[in-house]
Amino acid sequence: MDFIIKPARPKTGPVRTSAAAAAAAAAAAAAMGIDLKAGGKSKKTKRTAPKSDDIYLKLLVKLYRFLVRRTGSKFNAVILKRLFMSKINKPPLALSRLITYMNGKEGKIAVVVGTITDDIRVYEVPALKVTALRFTETARARIEKAGGECLTFDQLALRAPLGQNTVLLRGPKNAREAVKHFGPAPGVPHSHTKPYIRSKGRKFEKARAMLPLLISEVVRVIEMIRFHLRWLIRTQKYSLFFLRNKALQVGPAKPGQGLHDRVHSFHLDYILLAAAAAAADFT
Repeated sequence: MDFIIKPARPKTGPVRTSAAAAAAAAAAAAAMGIDLKAGGKSKKTKRTAPKSDDIYLKLLVKLYRFLVRRTGSKFNAVILKRLFMSKINKPPLALSRLITYMNGKEGKIAVVVGTITDDIRVYEVPALKVTALRFTETARARIEKAGGECLTFDQLALRAPLGQNTVLLRGPKNAREAVKHFGPAPGVPHSHTKPYIRSKGRKFEKARAMLPLLISEVVRVIEMIRFHLRWLIRTQKYSLFFLRNKALQVGPAKPGQGLHDRVHSFHLDYILLAAAAAAADFT
């Protein structure tokens, strides 16, 4: 009996590869790019340089770029990032708030990437060491009179190149007047948004339930006009023909003269303006 040797079947299961082959495949996949339409779009939105053209600010940026690169200090990285920020994101810090924050931190240097402003509500100023981009004249005078120091950021880089023995502070970012108007519309439930009106009171703009009041005011004005016209015609002071001609001669309202002012001052021209419409009751 003859035996026929058949070739072995190929394995149909998962192919096992060595670790070296897997690493090579991963490297090839990493090297392979993807087809980006329009060359791709950068999603990085943070600033990498200040938009201001202030040469002194640019010198500080150059200084702190060097310190970040050579020291690796997180303090210097934060200072550099805040130097890039816009004016809104560098809010001023009042002297009163500065004193509150530095309470119990005597001997340390307060660092503010922004402006230090005076506060007349503060009577006693302790001796403070403060570094800021700018000081108002009165704030600087009061700090120095109390035995404190007003430092610049280049002086801070010499005293504390790594940010040691410092307290990094910021002003209130959302204390601006504009921020009070942000949020849910004024008048909706649980809204504390400030409306864009002159003042909140009885005599000022108020948008709720004004239509019924407006309709009643118009009806009242029309009735008053008709009453005056009836009186004029019944007393034979003016004829219908005269009233119609006078109504055509009267021009539009004067600038700044509203309906309410014209009616309550009994402006004769305004009464005669409606004569053409109201005279139909007497023809």
